[in-house]
Amino acid sequence: DVDHVISIGHRLVEVYPERNFPTEESKPVKGEKLNRPALISLYQCFPVNMKCESDDPEERRQELIKKYERQALRNGYEFVDYDYENGVYRIRVKNF
Repeated sequence: DVDHVISIGHRLVEVYPERNFPTEESKPVKGEKLNRPALISLYQCFPVNMKCESDDPEERRQELIKKYERQALRNGYEFVDYDYENGVYRIRVKNF
């Protein structure tokens, strides 16, 4: 049941959400089912009310990319790239 395994909300996607999988033991073993390395593409990721000191579009783009890189590092996944024009943010995770 996909709804039990994946939870999608506003600015949030969870695989094996804690409310359904409260312990590590309740999740599949790493490497099984969805608990494996994955490349994730998030669409429609455009900045909302992002403050930037520059009006230069290239500087704004670079600042947003740095923001996504920091977010990836903080959350334990790998930043792959961000397509500023199309709002596509790609990350890589080792497992869920």
